[in-house]
Amino acid sequence: MLLVTALMGGLLAVLVRLPPMGAISLLGVLSLAACHVLGNSLGTRLRGLHAEQLPETEFPGRVPKQRHPVPPAILANTTQLRDRAPLHQMTRLATLCGAIAGGLVGAAGVWRILGDRLTISGLLLATVSSCVVGGFLGFMGGSFWEIFRGAWRQAARTNDHRANTL
Repeated sequence: MLLVTALMGGLLAVLVRLPPMGAISLLGVLSLAACHVLGNSLGTRLRGLHAEQLPETEFPGRVPKQRHPVPPAILANTTQLRDRAPLHQMTRLATLCGAIAGGLVGAAGVWRILGDRLTISGLLLATVSSCVVGGFLGFMGGSFWEIFRGAWRQAARTNDHRANTL
């Protein structure tokens, strides 16, 4: 209890010295870390309790014994979406283009909004943060496109194969 009181006193002393946005940011980061630790410990505890209550044959990861085997004709074919693959060149290019576009748009936007009041450090911060956001959005778009394209191609091949077998 003494340690918690000392830590809270130190935290409050730091919060008093920070500007309001700094204090809010620090509290947000500390709250996020506390919720992460709490969720992790709760999940570990619940997983342990759940594993103790299950019978031996129903542990996650083990295949239960089937009483009525399913005929192979009913089961769906496995797809390539379950496989791991390295990043495609298109995803890398989309990430790079997104980062460049984000940096340009962010720099132009902050220049237009602030004009002469903009400092070099402010311009650099806005450009870098916009590059990060643009790169993330480019990576997300490129990844979605590659997954969609691969799934579409595989579905087209599967449908062509079924049409030929009928």
